[in-house]
Amino acid sequence: MISVHYYDPWSYCGAADAAGATPWGKAADYDAMYETLSGMRAFVERGYGVVIGEYGALTGSDGVMKHNAPAYHRAFLDCCDALDYTSCLWDCSYFFIRRELKFAEEEMAAVYAGRDAASEAGRDAAEIAEAGKRALDEAAANAPATLREDAVEVTDDTCVAWIMFSEGSWALSYSVGDVYTPDSMTPGIVPTDAEITGPGEYTVALDFTGTEKGYAENVAFSAVGISNGERLYPGYCIQITACEINGTPVKFKGRNYTCSDDGKCTRTNLYNEWVDMKKVGKAEARVLIGDLTGISATPLDRGDPLMSRIETISVTFTYAPRK
Repeated sequence: MISVHYYDPWSYCGAADAAGATPWGKAADYDAMYETLSGMRAFVERGYGVVIGEYGALTGSDGVMKHNAPAYHRAFLDCCDALDYTSCLWDCSYFFIRRELKFAEEEMAAVYAGRDAASEAGRDAAEIAEAGKRALDEAAANAPATLREDAVEVTDDTCVAWIMFSEGSWALSYSVGDVYTPDSMTPGIVPTDAEITGPGEYTVALDFTGTEKGYAENVAFSAVGISNGERLYPGYCIQITACEINGTPVKFKGRNYTCSDDGKCTRTNLYNEWVDMKKVGKAEARVLIGDLTGISATPLDRGDPLMSRIETISVTFTYAPRK
């Protein structure tokens, strides 16, 4: 048999501050849990037993249970039923109080009620697996797409602009990647995203003052992304008209240009040192007016004194078809 531990994502399960833990409970979280755990199914199919010897969304250092912890544990147990795994909760008498022989929270007690040998009597493994997968799928279907109340809702018929950002040390980040994931951010960051409704001027921003450090120290990667832009507004360009750090205008080292890595998300790089500008041509890049002379994938200047302490950053841009 094989045995593993499961605390995924650690930023939720292992966070000492329950209130500051990365949120968990959106539809994609359920899918990610099942996909990750499914990786060991090959062992079951070959006759090996799989034991998850530790798991759990641990309480904070003060013993406070994390938001959605009962839902997390229920989903995990449903996954184990669906995949035919055995599991053991890691609990230092926070969920189940040993001295009192009872669960501290009624919600958690409800999760484990009926999760015993007696409840499985007379049911074969296939029936248990089917019920577990059905329960997991229902929970995922009823889960929200995002846990952020102020996030811009994205459907197939809408798109949103945001600033992808990773701090110079990679410690702080917000929705890095070509898919808009407003929950993927360091606690304390306050983003200002914008729904794109057609050609016009838009502003997106990030505020780092609520993070533990209170600011971002330089940048490792950043870009303005527009989800669904290539599909809903093909050929449109992002022309940055203003960029401010801490309320002070920033001077770019080169011209920004518009591109797409996946054919879905429209983007313009603010700092992307992995782009080989010698290989960027008309097929990959476009600008609102003129030719591609002077374009840069790193228009932000890391040597600018403002970059050493970024409390806020905002980008205003014109979004329109190429002229």
